[in-house]
Amino acid sequence: MQVVELTIELLDMPYPVKRRLRVPVAIRLADLHKLMQAAMPWQESHLYDYTLGRSLRWAKPERDDWGDTRDVR
Repeated sequence: MQVVELTIELLDMPYPVKRRLRVPVAIRLADLHKLMQAAMPWQESHLYDYTLGRSLRWAKPERDDWGDTRDVR
């Protein structure tokens, strides 16, 4: 099994917060998210935003990201 080492770094913190994880190359993003939650340790109470390059983004949406949610019927 091929493994890759990822470095997770929290930005805009008063002190450095980094974790290194070794995970399978073919890990699903949802499974990686669970591992990251355990490594920090969090309980799914933080917003998240993952980006890969300029084209792929996966995030827990904020209500403001939903746009206009009024019923337009």
